[in-house]
Amino acid sequence: MSKISDLAKTFEQTSRTEAASIEQQTKADLETLRKNINEALKQSEQKITADINARQLRMSKAVFKPYLWSLLGISAAGLIVIAGLFIAIWSVKNELDDLKQQRAEAERTLDLLETKTKGLTLENCPVENSKATRVCVATEKRMMKALTHLGERLAELEQENTSLAQQLASLAAELERQSEIQQRQSEILNQLAKR
Repeated sequence: MSKISDLAKTFEQTSRTEAASIEQQTKADLETLRKNINEALKQSEQKITADINARQLRMSKAVFKPYLWSLLGISAAGLIVIAGLFIAIWSVKNELDDLKQQRAEAERTLDLLETKTKGLTLENCPVENSKATRVCVATEKRMMKALTHLGERLAELEQENTSLAQQLASLAAELERQSEIQQRQSEILNQLAKR
């Protein structure tokens, strides 16, 4: 019986040793498996994140691309309008300068006439409600009309120049607003690209 008992004890010790060895091996294998699974999950997470970011970037480009073309079109149209206004202002200014020159020439002519005639010309003027005439100081009606017309035209041109300057200022404000919108869109695109 002692042999059986010895065999039982030896079997028990061997079983315990093998069980401990198997347990340690199993723990080591489980730890390796956990590490491999964690590494695979991290790689999968990185790949999924990169795919999501790439997809978001493509979608944001697709969404903002039509707006970008619209904004560029509006900006180009604004620049064309501003160029047109500058040309119009330039031509009005040239015409205004010409009228000022004509007015200055007319004033020189009037000054010359005034110095030669001392500004007075006498003529027979009709008396109201009568056939009689009386002596009065004559004025050159054509010259007065011409000066009046020049003054009126000069005032009109100055008013047009003021109006064009106001339109130019409003267009410049609109372009600045469009530029701010374009900058905000760029910031949004950059934020989406960073995600």
